[in-house]
Amino acid sequence: MSTTTYTPTGPVQPSKEQTETLEGLFQRCFQYVKRNMNSVEKDYVRPAAEFYRQCFQNYPISTLFASVFALYAALPVFLFVGATVAVLFFTALMAILFVTTVSVSSIIFFACMLLGTLFTLAIFAAMSSFSLLSAYITFRLVAHLRAGGYAAVGGWTQEIRGTFIENKTKFIETETKNSSPPSVGPMKKEPSEESDLSVVSNSEAKHEGAPST
Repeated sequence: MSTTTYTPTGPVQPSKEQTETLEGLFQRCFQYVKRNMNSVEKDYVRPAAEFYRQCFQNYPISTLFASVFALYAALPVFLFVGATVAVLFFTALMAILFVTTVSVSSIIFFACMLLGTLFTLAIFAAMSSFSLLSAYITFRLVAHLRAGGYAAVGGWTQEIRGTFIENKTKFIETETKNSSPPSVGPMKKEPSEESDLSVVSNSEAKHEGAPST
């Protein structure tokens, strides 16, 4: 078996080793297919043909009817099997899509209910806080009026202002001071060794230049 390959420069003959490799591969594939076909023929085809021959000899009419019926029924049976598999696959796919859609819709629905509930609770909390604050302010006003009369309204005003306004201002100032970095003052210049040496040399020169007594 010889093959010829063509390239833009001209025909190139395959080498002997390549030819032997291709021939060996083809022979192995052929032997594998032949062995499998012989096995199928020996194990299935011949026993089935022998069984059909015996049935036809013993029951010719029934065997003929069964053969014709099987021939006619092969296509509907195959169509039924294919349709069944397709319906099962489509049903499983639709079930998965339905479950996924229901799950996502349920999660979104319950999330909306949760957000609505939290928003309603926030409104009630704000109203309750305002009511309690109003009750406290009214209670302190009544206490001041009972203690000092109408002249105590100024003290009540100062108390409310100090409780709700000045304390908040002090808290904000404290937080601002704590968060700000510490201030760094000007750095003092330390005397260097050269300046020390110059001072020592100047003092020695003055000492030598002084008149002796």
